[in-house]
Amino acid sequence: MPSDPPSWSEVVVVVVGGSGYLGAQLVRQLLHGSDAGDGPLPASRRYPGVRSVRVVDVQPPPSDWRHHPHISFFAARVGGNSTLGGSSSLSYASAFEGAHVCFYVASADSRTLRYGDAYATNVRGALDCLQLAQKYHLRAFVLTSSHNVVCAFDRDLCDADEHTAPIPPRHRDVYSATKAEAERRILASDGRTTGVRTCAIRPAGIYGPGERLHFNRNYQLAKYCGFHHVRLWPHRPQCMDWVQVASLADAHIWAAQALLTASSSSAAAAAATAVAGHAFFISDAGGPVLVQGVFESVLAAAGIPLPRWYVYVPWQLMYAFGWCMEMAARALADKPVLMRMEVLKAVRVHSFRYDAATAAFGYRPRFRTADGLAHWAQRIRSGVVRLDTAVIGCDEVRRLWQQATWLLWMSLAALILLCRAGHAVLKMA
Repeated sequence: MPSDPPSWSEVVVVVVGGSGYLGAQLVRQLLHGSDAGDGPLPASRRYPGVRSVRVVDVQPPPSDWRHHPHISFFAARVGGNSTLGGSSSLSYASAFEGAHVCFYVASADSRTLRYGDAYATNVRGALDCLQLAQKYHLRAFVLTSSHNVVCAFDRDLCDADEHTAPIPPRHRDVYSATKAEAERRILASDGRTTGVRTCAIRPAGIYGPGERLHFNRNYQLAKYCGFHHVRLWPHRPQCMDWVQVASLADAHIWAAQALLTASSSSAAAAAATAVAGHAFFISDAGGPVLVQGVFESVLAAAGIPLPRWYVYVPWQLMYAFGWCMEMAARALADKPVLMRMEVLKAVRVHSFRYDAATAAFGYRPRFRTADGLAHWAQRIRSGVVRLDTAVIGCDEVRRLWQQATWLLWMSLAALILLCRAGHAVLKMA
């Protein structure tokens, strides 16, 4: 019979990938409780901080963490041979020993084109960490997945849920495919051998103060290239869910609390088994919004005027452009400025209900998406969130220039070869 788990304030947590955007916010809310996140929560859903957090990441932690008495940092790579048998194995052993919960939030870049890189982080790393959780008798393992795992983008998914939107047999990008593979294998391992209970969180598009993955690219391409004037045709104003990062951290924490109960001998364990072995969609309240221009209010707060006019481009043409960018990125060993999958996300509806998360572990979003974006914009205008253009950089503009230049040279080379071949045929005739 399993023993009862410790109270939440006595729990020791491992966060793999804790130096990233979501991971860092999760660490803050684990340490300081629900008050560390933006936005209101009812008193019944608030939670205290945990005893200590162990961050595992190859990236260095924020400077304010380095001397924090309740944070331990372990520099280690994820996936490949480094987790269990390489140079990082001692760091992982130290991080997992004596812990109760592991959050696996590490992730490959969503624009990577290399299957091996995506698999190493999204699948191999997650499975290795689950194996360590079993070895050191942790009670709960929460995997950060993605709503992309159910998207083949061959049809609209309107207000779908975990039952009406199964994982398709094939995906259009390696990020989604490897996230789906990791989710399947982690959930299939729930409760095996040493009894580690597992679940997966499927977030929508993540945003919030300090977010860089989406914002930096939008900022650079809007400021230096004017891409915020471009719209796909037909225009789909409500096609995708988003989630504010504090709400997403809440979901991870509430799911872990439920898994701890599911691994105990208490009477509440039976109800908590609705979480173990399952995946949950997580998003803001209010339903889907647009993909194109979703950050316009934030960009305006950052000093980029709102567009007064738009150029409407057929999505098929932009899809072909995305294919060209992917081809150039492969040749240049880079990630593409635009992917075909991203074009499809802007023209295919993919919205999901979070009712199952509410029923299973009491998920409650802090924001409607419009309110969350307005809150972020207000923090920029008030100076609470400062934009450092040196940090934002121009890497997307450089990437666009390099990939467009490569395509131009390849097109010229192909044209020259065709002209020579045509000339040779004419001479033979």
